[in-house]
Amino acid sequence: MGRIFEIGDAKGCASALLEVLETMPRVKNIECSQFDRYSPDYVATEYEKLFLTIQAEIDSSTH
Repeated sequence: MGRIFEIGDAKGCASALLEVLETMPRVKNIECSQFDRYSPDYVATEYEKLFLTIQAEIDSSTH
C-alpha cells in the first residue's frame, strides 16, 4: 500500500499519494484489525518498547 519517494521530492510525494488513492479498492478486503498497528496508541507503545530496549543496552554497556 505504501510508496517510496526521495526526501524533498514534492512531485514524487504527490505522485505516490495519487497512486495509493487510485488503487485503494484493492485494500477494501483487508480486515480493520490489520490497520490497528498504525494507530497512534500502538505506534507510541512500540516506540516506548524500542526506546526502553535501547536504554537498557546503553545502561548495560556503561556498567
